[in-house]
Amino acid sequence: MACDQNNRGPVAIESSPPIFPEFASRLCIEGAVVAEFKVQLTGKVSDVRISSSDPNGVFDHATKVLENWRFSPACQGGNLVEALVVQEFEFALPEQYKESCPDQIDGKATETLLSIAQLFANVWGQLIDQGPRDIKLPAIDFTNDEYGQIVRFHYQTLQGFVDFLQSHDSFRVRQLYIELFNAERINRDRSFSGTRKLLSELDGALIEEEYNASINNSFLLLQRITQLKSRLNLEDEVFNFLVSGTDGLELISGLSALFSLSGEVSRHNEVSFNKVEFALELLHKNRLAWQLDQDDPRLIIFNDQQLQSDFLHHIDSAKNSMANYQIETFHSLGF
Repeated sequence: MACDQNNRGPVAIESSPPIFPEFASRLCIEGAVVAEFKVQLTGKVSDVRISSSDPNGVFDHATKVLENWRFSPACQGGNLVEALVVQEFEFALPEQYKESCPDQIDGKATETLLSIAQLFANVWGQLIDQGPRDIKLPAIDFTNDEYGQIVRFHYQTLQGFVDFLQSHDSFRVRQLYIELFNAERINRDRSFSGTRKLLSELDGALIEEEYNASINNSFLLLQRITQLKSRLNLEDEVFNFLVSGTDGLELISGLSALFSLSGEVSRHNEVSFNKVEFALELLHKNRLAWQLDQDDPRLIIFNDQQLQSDFLHHIDSAKNSMANYQIETFHSLGF
């Protein structure tokens, strides 16, 4: 493919900045990541890898934003070519966050802080990649001192948070998903009004589920923090910061598995909802392009192969996003 310049590197045309992880800001951690990636002839990014990060692993997943970057591809000798790009990201705390950071965190406390941050980063990354269903906490060797007990506290809190998400099966949410994709119901709903009503109910059910998860964990968390503090002899400022971050023991906004990661769970539910909504709108807007199978009215048959292929792609995407609700197939649609 030809280009209008002899030699130039790729030029970014869409480059949203990475998100500063909430757990890192509450732990007052700054850092930097250097990523390498390939810019294809289409301008898309591929083969992203982390070449260096400091602190190790804490900010790595924030560079996932690179997958959405777009470039004007490199040009060499009048032709478009693929190119390797090295990009550094710096993660600096805003001044208002620095004002809340304690002054007496050093030595063993600093090492503990990094261990906690790496643990949260691991779970945060898995949440972003796959949602809550398949999260597995990394193996950790805990020390027997006071700092080791704090790391263990965070590990157990995270494990409880993950266990709740993976074992909790909202019957109402599952039923709404299944009803939404019932082929005969979709065929009857010519105005899309019934689907809109069910989508509104689904949105409310997901929000209620997130709220119930918060209530379920908050009381237990407060009790565990109180018990942990009674066993340790750390200064209050050090203990409060290592356990609850810059918000001390105010659990509603403090650092805990529940509250620092619940935002990511909420985003995952939002993505799931949007994919379901898009697939249903695609069916509605292309109402003349499909019909129910005469032999089995649970099945939808498309008149156009390309449209069917597109729809199946969106259905698979929606199914994957709903994996946490044990919905393995949209049997009612026959796929």
